[in-house]
Formats: sequence, structure tokens, C-alpha cells
Amino acid sequence: MKTVTLKISDSYFDSFMAFISLIPKKAVRVEVENDKQQKLDSLQKELQNAFDDMKHSNFTKTGKKIELHS
Repeated sequence: MKTVTLKISDSYFDSFMAFISLIPKKAVRVEVENDKQQKLDSLQKELQNAFDDMKHSNFTKTGKKIELHS
């Protein structure tokens, strides 16, 4: 399968989804996500990983700069 990201205006969304529903379910997989929520989740994961690295002393402090090693 190949991935295509489409940004569809709200006025056409229902018509587009009706069209997609006509295509066999094995041929198309629809994943609807909010871009803002996806970015927020990604940032939360990155922050959690950074804090975990710091808890496990997996970093080097040099002056004002902290380098995380993962």
C-alpha cells in the first residue's frame, strides 16, 4: 500500500468519504487524524524520551549546552 495525505475542505468531505466507501475495503484504508493532535502527541513523546534520558544520566552538560545521547 502507498500513503497519500489529502487536505479536503469541510464542504467536500462527506462527498469524498461517500466516494471512498464505494472502493473495496481491502484496497483502501482510511485513517482520519487531526494534524494538531498528531503533532502534539509527537512532541509529548520526544519530551518524555528526553526526560527519560536525563533520568538515566544519558546526557552530557557542557557550559550552557546539554547534549542528550540516545
